[in-house]
Amino acid sequence: MRTLKFGVKGDDVAAWQRFLQSQNLLNADEPDGIFGQETLTATVAFQRQHGLVPDGVVGQATITIAQETGFQPVQVTDLAGLVAIPSGINAGLSPAHLQTMLSLFGQPGQLTSGCSRITNAELARETVTESVGPFRVTGWQPAVARLRDIFTQAAAAEPEVVNQVQTAGMSCVRRVAGSQNFSNHSFGTAVDLFFGPDVDPRGDPHTQLGILKLAPFFHSARWYWGAGFPTVDSMHFEMSDELIREVKGGGSRIVVAPDFVAPQLVNPPTNPPVGIPIRLPDYAQDVLSAAQGVPWSNAGAMPQYSGYLGMMPGSLFYVFHNLVGLPGVTSAAFYECKLSSDNDGSASPDDADPSFHDPDHQNNTSLHDASGKALNAFVDAYAVLPLDQSETSTNKHGLPDFGADLGLRIGDVGVAFWRESNSGAPRQCFYIYGDKGPAVKLGEGSVKMEVQLGVPGAEKGNGHEASEIIAMHKGIIHIGFIGSGTPFLVPGHPDQTTLDATGVIALGQKLFAAFKNQPV
Repeated sequence: MRTLKFGVKGDDVAAWQRFLQSQNLLNADEPDGIFGQETLTATVAFQRQHGLVPDGVVGQATITIAQETGFQPVQVTDLAGLVAIPSGINAGLSPAHLQTMLSLFGQPGQLTSGCSRITNAELARETVTESVGPFRVTGWQPAVARLRDIFTQAAAAEPEVVNQVQTAGMSCVRRVAGSQNFSNHSFGTAVDLFFGPDVDPRGDPHTQLGILKLAPFFHSARWYWGAGFPTVDSMHFEMSDELIREVKGGGSRIVVAPDFVAPQLVNPPTNPPVGIPIRLPDYAQDVLSAAQGVPWSNAGAMPQYSGYLGMMPGSLFYVFHNLVGLPGVTSAAFYECKLSSDNDGSASPDDADPSFHDPDHQNNTSLHDASGKALNAFVDAYAVLPLDQSETSTNKHGLPDFGADLGLRIGDVGVAFWRESNSGAPRQCFYIYGDKGPAVKLGEGSVKMEVQLGVPGAEKGNGHEASEIIAMHKGIIHIGFIGSGTPFLVPGHPDQTTLDATGVIALGQKLFAAFKNQPV
């Protein structure tokens, strides 16, 4: 029989309670199987009667004496025991990103270190306190309902597990420990579970056996397990980003890309590096591998964005989350696409080269410098973001926005990679998101950006269209650091930045270095 003490649940606790009742030490009408204060007090009384250490813990010495007076132990599995976390957890699921939560729910309350009350009126109306089977929780009503369904299914297959499981809470408006971001507990969409008297602490690379037994039921219900976080939090389960978008956002919003035959990698390596996504172009399989510090364990695929025209067929859009050490940044977007030329800005193509005439040239860009002047496509390396649905009359047919949904906006900084040939080191370019373009297209950049990446004929406005990157089996890699430009926007002028070309490079280098130096 396992050791029993305060906080433990199970049939063995109920058996111990019945024994204490038979000794006239416990007055409860019906054993509830929970080792609470009354059971603790009765246990101490029994130990004192028999000259045992009155510590309230039912260990071997107490069990032996109790058996001599009629106690019949009940054997149960020690579900609080620690076991290894298997690989392959959370397949097909992403943690609920802060940008998703804030865009769909709004701010839940004050960002505090301890639990504080919900001040978001709509979220407060949708928050309920109900039983989910083994206990009562307070949380967002759709999350509570799904949690109840999970335990109903688990109870049919693993009744002993559901009988012993306990919760450390669900709804709690607070920040994530060690960060300035809201925990998903703040929205009532996450729950912490444990077995036995103690929780499994955050950062422990193991998990309790009972949690491991419950994990498949949560995965089937599309909840993300915190054992997959960079800092392991195996007691934590939360509604996945995909599920949150479907339930709160009114639909999955996953857009299927046009039909195509996924190209094969050029010169695919015999032994691909560990920790890269399903597809990386040949030039990136080294410099953007986990071995080079890219934190692929923090990445989640977001196929919703793969429907944008210009994305490299066969590639996926990724978001790195829970990043630390990057000033003002906790997430980054990763995508592979075409790079066609954008020469808009304060200097016309004719100024750079009289033989270069573009009738579609515009003198303005969405982002301006601190003086209010448009960027210069021949001086400033900038990338173009698609317009959000709120900024255009074009029907995006459910494509998620880069700004409203992802949080990537003009003024943010990124780094791009490209190699024209099939050998040698790739070129890189630190850039700023400086203009807005067609609502359903991705993959435009300034002439300066193309020059720095070594695109042939860039000075003449040449680039690489979708047909060309498909033929070459490789697109231009972009890593955009979400929110990185916010501190540099001119107060009161969200379309003006204090970053010049030199500042963009300096900030980009700092961000990329920290990005590749994430704690393991």
